[in-house]
Amino acid sequence: MNKNYRASYKIAIGFALFALLAVYGYHYANLFLLGREHFPRLVPGNVNIVGLDTSAGYGILVENRVAKLVMGSGGSFGPGKMNEKDLESSDGDRHFIPIKDMLQGMQGNVPSLSYFVQRLNDISDDDLPPDAPVWKTEDIEKAIKGDDALRKKLVEDINVNLDGTPLDHLHKSALQNGILIDTPVPLTITHGATKRTVVARVKRSYHPIFISAVENDLNGKWANDQMIATQYAAEAQKLKDGQTQKENVPERLLSFASDAKRLGRVPQQILDSITCVINENQITGARYVPVDTPKGKVYSLLISLTDEGTKRMWQFSNDRVGDQLLLTVRGVAIAAPFIDHALSSNELEITRMEDESLVKDAVDTINEKRAQKN
Repeated sequence: MNKNYRASYKIAIGFALFALLAVYGYHYANLFLLGREHFPRLVPGNVNIVGLDTSAGYGILVENRVAKLVMGSGGSFGPGKMNEKDLESSDGDRHFIPIKDMLQGMQGNVPSLSYFVQRLNDISDDDLPPDAPVWKTEDIEKAIKGDDALRKKLVEDINVNLDGTPLDHLHKSALQNGILIDTPVPLTITHGATKRTVVARVKRSYHPIFISAVENDLNGKWANDQMIATQYAAEAQKLKDGQTQKENVPERLLSFASDAKRLGRVPQQILDSITCVINENQITGARYVPVDTPKGKVYSLLISLTDEGTKRMWQFSNDRVGDQLLLTVRGVAIAAPFIDHALSSNELEITRMEDESLVKDAVDTINEKRAQKN
C-alpha cells in the first residue's frame, strides 16, 4: 500500500474519532456530571416547570393564559408523540385544564382533584343546580338495597318511586333541581417518593325521565301551580295508559357509580404522564429580553436554575426530545414549549412569547418568591 495513502487513511480515521468524541463526548460528560445523582420526585409549588410525556397521545396548548388538553385525532389517547405542529392543527377533542387544581391535586388536595376530574369530563358548575340535594352513590346503593329511611328520602327527593311511577304529589324542588349524584373516583398520585390513592368526588345532575317529561311540557311557558299540576297529571296518565315507558330508576341510579372508571380514565392518564421537574426551590431568578421579528416583537423568558435544578432539568430532558414542558406561575399556565434537545444549561430559555405583560408578571413573581426565600 502506498505510504501517502496510509498516512491520509490514518488522518481520516483520526478525524472521524475526533468527530465522534466531539459529538458523543459532550453527551457522556453531561451524563457523568449531571446524571449521577438521584433526586426524589417533587411536589408542585407556586412556580413550576412540569414535564409532559407526549407519547401518551396528547399535548397542552396555552392560549391567553388558559391551558387546553388537546388529544390526537379521534379524541383519544394513543401511541405516538404529538409534536408542536400536530398540536396546533389537531382536530381532536380539546378540554379545558384547570392548571391550579391539577397541581394541587398532585399534592393530594381532594377538592382540587375533584374539580380537575370534573372539568376534564366537561362537567361545568353551570350544569349543577346549586340547591339540589346531594346523594352519595354509597347512600343510593343502601337505599335501593333496603334502608327504609334512605329509601323514603330518596323517593321524595326525586319525586318518583323506584319502580318509575310518579308520586301522588309534586315537590317543585324535584322539578327544578333534581338531585346531584356524588360519585367516588379513585386516582393514583405520586406524592413525593410514594404512590397513594386519593378519592376524588364528582357530582352530576340526575332528573328522572318522568320529571324531565313534565319539565319539557312546561318549557318556555309561564307556569303557575295549576298549570304545573295539570301537566304532571297528564304525564302520569300517559304512563298509566302505556303511552310512555316506566324508567328503571334503580338501574339508572346505580349506573352513576359504575361510571367511575370512565370518569377517571383521562385524568389518570394525565397524572401518570406528568412530572414536576422544577419548582421554586430550584430557581434562583428570572429575566426577559425583547426580540424583534418580521411579524413584530416577541419575548424570551430566561429562568436561572440552581445546581440541583440544572441536574434535574437535564435528567428529565435527556432522551426526551419531543416531550413538552409546562411553565406555571401561581396556578396560571404561562407557556408550553416542546423539548428539542437535552437541556444542560443553568439558564432555561423559553422563546417566542408574545404577551409582554404575561412574561413580566412571571418574572416579577419568580423574583419575588426568590427574594422572600432569601
